[in-house]
Amino acid sequence: MPETTLTLLVAALLFFIALIALLTGRAISKRLGAASAGMRALDARLGLETPLLTARIDAARDGLAAVSTGTEKALWSLARFDERLDATRVALVARREDLDRERARLVAARAGIARTMNMARMAIKAFELRRAILG
Repeated sequence: MPETTLTLLVAALLFFIALIALLTGRAISKRLGAASAGMRALDARLGLETPLLTARIDAARDGLAAVSTGTEKALWSLARFDERLDATRVALVARREDLDRERARLVAARAGIARTMNMARMAIKAFELRRAILG
């Protein structure tokens, strides 16, 4: 192969590569231009929405502070409720013991009353028998 043909082939190849690079560069440049325009539009929109976002963030922060305060109050109330529940449980146990003692006394008193009534009946029968015998 003569050198001129080889040189022409290399030159054509280089020209083709340069053409592809040029077209690719132009396509990338267009895409970068479109992306840049989109970024500028987004920046402008965010610039306009910054006061709204600030207000929303402030409102959300205030809402979270209110929720935090409510949660603290609820936790404090639950702690106090636990204390009151324990105190009530202790008082109920003591009251139950008192009621059990009183129930035992009541049962003993009923048994005593029953014995007294039986003794009174027996005494009445004895008096009736004595009257019947003595006339």
